[in-house]
Amino acid sequence: NTPPQYVTMNGYVYLAATMGNRVMVIAPGTNRAVFCNLYTINLGPTTTGKSEALFHLKRYIGAFEAVTAEEIVVGNDATSEGLLKALRNFNNKSAMLITDEVSRKFRDWQTSPAKSAARETELEIYDGHLPRNLRATDGAGQTEKVEVSFTNYMMGVGDTVASILDRSFLRSGYIPRC
Repeated sequence: NTPPQYVTMNGYVYLAATMGNRVMVIAPGTNRAVFCNLYTINLGPTTTGKSEALFHLKRYIGAFEAVTAEEIVVGNDATSEGLLKALRNFNNKSAMLITDEVSRKFRDWQTSPAKSAARETELEIYDGHLPRNLRATDGAGQTEKVEVSFTNYMMGVGDTVASILDRSFLRSGYIPRC
């Protein structure tokens, strides 16, 4: 009974998560290759199959991880430092962050000083690299940047999410990128 649009979205997210580190984009006017990053917000009313769609997506991701011996899904670390620590071992690999009930995450970003930097950190990851000044202290070394193919998959209820967003989410580029 899962709506077909959720299944279609799962297909794109699955491809991004499993093949992101194999697909690069050359920045116009340069020779610099950057990873393809995908941000997705799956908004829909309660009890419409979002959680079931996520369950099936995670099952396919898990099967891919078992075959390739790669870890793709990272924990839903809400703080900037926590997310960077989780990604420190993903250099030149695909990484996928899943957030259910994303309205809670957005609210935390606005009200918690410890979590307010997470949005900017995710935007930096979207751009294909973790700058040294943002990266966790232990990890890939202090002299190199970590390149990550980043898939960000979020779910929530449309009117709940909309009531939390303010202009700062638009100015930051976060919502337009989703």
